[in-house]
Amino acid sequence: MAATLLVEQFQPTHVLFTGIAGGLNPDLRPGDVVIGAKTAYHDYGEWTPEGFRVGRTVDPFTGKPNPLFFPADAGLLAVAEKAALDLKLAPVKTASGERTPRVVTGVIVTGDAFVASPAKKDALRKEFKADATEMEGAAVAQICWQRRVPCLILRSLSDSAGAKAQENVLLFEKSAAQNAALLVTGIVGRLEAQ
Repeated sequence: MAATLLVEQFQPTHVLFTGIAGGLNPDLRPGDVVIGAKTAYHDYGEWTPEGFRVGRTVDPFTGKPNPLFFPADAGLLAVAEKAALDLKLAPVKTASGERTPRVVTGVIVTGDAFVASPAKKDALRKEFKADATEMEGAAVAQICWQRRVPCLILRSLSDSAGAKAQENVLLFEKSAAQNAALLVTGIVGRLEAQ
């Protein structure tokens, strides 16, 4: 709803949407940032006798199905990837010491439930080849897609979407949010310079 109001009332030239997420890619850790090359809903669809089948949302303006994956705007994606090259992310303190987070380009999936399950994490990784899961990005991407507004979803990992996700989000949400904000600042700086 907020994305719709933003687009309709202020007609932005670009939309950057960021926040924290659970990591699905086993190579990523809390504090790492995922630039969403594409974003999808993982829980929209229908239950059939064979199980859950992921579906595509419908554009209410055209009545046609939206894509399953909402692609990032190519220009914003390129700017974000360039900004990431010059970025110095805040170190993340872990039980084994400090580590320097990294930025990757990947797939982000959205659903209405907080994922704290190794089985669900593995299923999302397998079905969508997703790197991160969160609860709002695909909705924003869908509004921007339907209204033809360039959009990019960015997420910094606060947990690994596994059994300890609820504990870890409390430990890492601040540093994860800080790293996401650093990347957004870098992107905005590059956009202003264009």
